[in-house]
Amino acid sequence: MNSSFQKITAVVGLALSFGLVSCKENSLVSPDIPQVTSTEATNNLISPDPFKQYTLTKHGQATLTYQADGRLKQVMHGLGTLANPTEYTEYSYDNLSIKSTRTMGAGKKLEITYLLGPNTGRVYESIEKHYTYYIKGMSLTQLHWLYEYDNKGYLKTRRKKNASTDRSEYTFNAAGDLSKVTVYDIYDVVVQEVTFAYDQPSNDILTDKLPLYSSWATYPDSYLPIFGKTSKHLVKRITQKEFRGVNPVVDRFFAYTLNADGYVKEEQEFEMGTAALVAVRPYEYKVRTMGIQ
Repeated sequence: MNSSFQKITAVVGLALSFGLVSCKENSLVSPDIPQVTSTEATNNLISPDPFKQYTLTKHGQATLTYQADGRLKQVMHGLGTLANPTEYTEYSYDNLSIKSTRTMGAGKKLEITYLLGPNTGRVYESIEKHYTYYIKGMSLTQLHWLYEYDNKGYLKTRRKKNASTDRSEYTFNAAGDLSKVTVYDIYDVVVQEVTFAYDQPSNDILTDKLPLYSSWATYPDSYLPIFGKTSKHLVKRITQKEFRGVNPVVDRFFAYTLNADGYVKEEQEFEMGTAALVAVRPYEYKVRTMGIQ
């Protein structure tokens, strides 16, 4: 099957999406965007396809490995150096809880324990332990978060347990896609707003076959399937507004190359104003045809 190329001009966010073979060339408005292969396109790191099962093994610089039962075992976050050793996140599972531990070299950086609802499998509380190392010792900071969902299973709020005004609020549109994340500080003041668009620069909306939680939102883990429903479509643009700091607005669009089955092979991130290429992220999978080992 031949991939078709599609020019994109304005925007896009972070996600994987794809499909059968829907591709057409769009005229660019401004700025001029390079051609990108597009095809059209359930949820998670392992697809529920009845004929061909895809398991995500590489996402950008991250390499994912799994336990024998299919649960996520480890994420290696790129290749390190002597000065900056490779970081790893390792996962362990207990009855109604998951623990993720992120280490760099011999030092533990972050440990998160997620408590899961017995009927939903969704996290309702998490405990974070942040480790900071000094020449003469180490300090530990601990944070507790609570999670609330709507009646459809989408995350509504992630808030500090002991400071409820310190929170992130999530808005999903009628199509089931994350459209906005609003972050408040302890004084109940908005400090960040991130918006997501799925139909720009044209109405070429693509279904996401193996969605992750966006790293542009405040999900603590992109890979664990415990934060409620994910977006259904491939995000095309993300605009992040900071109401403090020196970088008030970050505006990016993304283009994707899809394989013949509609899964992302490569994601390209561009600066909205200049169309400058910011990053290229490859995706790799373990593919198994059902019925064939």
